[in-house]
Amino acid sequence: MSRQIAFVASVLMLISLGGTVPLAMADEPVKAVVIPGGKPCQGTLQIRGKSYNLDRAVAYTSIVLNEECVNVLLSSSTIPIDKLKTAILDGNGADDKFFFFQPNVKITFSKEGKARFFNAYGDGGSVSAAGSDLKGQLAIKDGRGSGSCSYIPDEKKNGFDVQYDLAVLPIPQAVFAKIEAEKAERLAKRAQKEKERKAKKEADAAKAAVAEATGPKAHSLPIPQGATNVEFQKQTGQIRFQCPSDVVSTANFFVQQLAAQGWTAGKDLIRAKSSIMKRTKGDASLSIFVRPADGATSVQIIAKGLSWDEAKPAVGK
Repeated sequence: MSRQIAFVASVLMLISLGGTVPLAMADEPVKAVVIPGGKPCQGTLQIRGKSYNLDRAVAYTSIVLNEECVNVLLSSSTIPIDKLKTAILDGNGADDKFFFFQPNVKITFSKEGKARFFNAYGDGGSVSAAGSDLKGQLAIKDGRGSGSCSYIPDEKKNGFDVQYDLAVLPIPQAVFAKIEAEKAERLAKRAQKEKERKAKKEADAAKAAVAEATGPKAHSLPIPQGATNVEFQKQTGQIRFQCPSDVVSTANFFVQQLAAQGWTAGKDLIRAKSSIMKRTKGDASLSIFVRPADGATSVQIIAKGLSWDEAKPAVGK
């Protein structure tokens, strides 16, 4: 144990003096780890120049960025493993809901055992990193994970060097059961929405067919005298044109003519700058927008439930 402590101390001394320590590359074979006293780990964390001895640890499988990984969490304080397990269960395999505000370093390894990144906390500060300065391995055999990892960057205030040999907690089967249940629920909701969408589409098509056969004729709607650029757009259910009369006169034309055709008036807003009118007749409806446009008056009628046959429009009636 004294030899290991001396080794860690020498690493930190070299960090503070700007020296370097030969470290195993990430793709080197995992070296055997022997931790005296049967402890799960040993090592030191340095945050903002303050050091912490890491003698508590837990290794567990979790979902990280939609990938199954193994985390090794080391701390100078007791780790609430029951809370960790609950968080993983609630998080569908992820530990995002686990919060541990004691000095610690969490190293995330790929399934192949390579260190991907780490997060460390201590003295009110934190550091996260990946890349070439993070060197470590994790070998898993018979449910145990062992190896070493270090982060010794050029800057002197943050770093760690640790060894570990401990059991790896698997993701609980309840998590996979929950994930499958939620997946089945999503698929069922998606299928139900698709069923409702198709039913609505069929109902709308049937309603449109009835309207096409029995509804008010789009081309029978009144068009002011002198209207130009008249467009009957069946696909969008719109009628557009321009006319020489002003906005209020054009709006009053529709008020009178649609009443004569038996359309029921809704709320009207008739003003010189813009007019809006609503009309209904059976299942059919009209929304009429009258606006000034480049010396003329622009009319847009948005219609529902009309028959779009090619009868001649009643211009000026």
